[in-house]
Amino acid sequence: MQSSVYDLLVLGAGPAGLALAQAASAQGNQVAVLSPTPLKPWEQTFCAWLDELPAGTPTTATWPHALVHLGEGQGRTINRPYALLDNSALQAQLSVGLELQDGRAEQVIHSKGFSQVNGLRARVVVDATGHKPALLQTPDTPPVGWQTAFGATLIGAHGLPLDRAVFMDWRTTSASALQPTFLYALPLGPERLFVEETSLIAGQPPSMESLRGKLMLRLKAMGLEGELVAPERCLFPMGGALPPVQRTVAFGASAGMVHPATGYSVGRSLRMAQDVAKALDPSLSPEAASAKLWSAVWPASTRRSRSLHMMGARILERLDLHQTQAFFGAFFDLPVPVWSRYLDSDSSPVWPMLKLFGSAKPPVRRQLLSSTLSQGVP
Repeated sequence: MQSSVYDLLVLGAGPAGLALAQAASAQGNQVAVLSPTPLKPWEQTFCAWLDELPAGTPTTATWPHALVHLGEGQGRTINRPYALLDNSALQAQLSVGLELQDGRAEQVIHSKGFSQVNGLRARVVVDATGHKPALLQTPDTPPVGWQTAFGATLIGAHGLPLDRAVFMDWRTTSASALQPTFLYALPLGPERLFVEETSLIAGQPPSMESLRGKLMLRLKAMGLEGELVAPERCLFPMGGALPPVQRTVAFGASAGMVHPATGYSVGRSLRMAQDVAKALDPSLSPEAASAKLWSAVWPASTRRSRSLHMMGARILERLDLHQTQAFFGAFFDLPVPVWSRYLDSDSSPVWPMLKLFGSAKPPVRRQLLSSTLSQGVP
């Protein structure tokens, strides 16, 4: 039976919003999801390390190993399974039993007993509409940088090993490359390869046209020919200020849950949905319930970890191509359990950063020290 006042209204029907709505609904709460196109297929390519995904997350493909290419003749094989999410199956899984409402959220009106959006009343409203949130009050401060990527699916024989995802290929066809970019490639079959040219983080992001041009040059140098279909473009901020605590709660990219130094967020949102939903307490006043949910989204320990991840983002934004190659060479020389802690938004990066500094070669140490001193320690 539909309640006249929902326990939770989620704005946004992406992976983060649906995961939270599904988790809250499974706990017996009255939940609704509001989105202009709640059933629109997700077109983005979502990936994660397999061990970071909740059990039962549907995947299209997994690779037992991942490759990192640095300069010519330098590379690393990572023995950690990597996964491509099955968007259609995941969307269907997270939508089961949910009340999906069509509409674009334009205004939220808060009162003592509930909040109202588009005529829908709820005790708690969560904005999960992405890095440009619909109704959230956000700080007017620039991010550390931007991650930019141009990708497409290459149809044609490629010859790459089918059991290895190319996580980062920093090799370049131009010694005078001003901005470091890398190739990200996922073999989806003998004649199907997802390829993407990515600028990890840059204060002045390259244009999509320049990334596309770099990708074409790279594919030509690798001898990869075929038709490029289903182009994909992405541009989003890295290391922006967190939104202040307010009556409308944020989740996913809206909440700044994108890792400041890697750009990953979907796996984290899927993992956190259950814990955040458990914090939803209908016995509290709407204002107190919102405050409790904020504490679950950003507990104090995770806020402290993020400040250190932000320092890593600022370091990466300052590196040129050769420094970037040296940095990731040292980074992936660390044992997987060490560097994976740095990539985990919920873990403190102190130990991985100390291990990296201790094991890196002098040029990398100098760069890390110089970058850290120039920006100050948070």
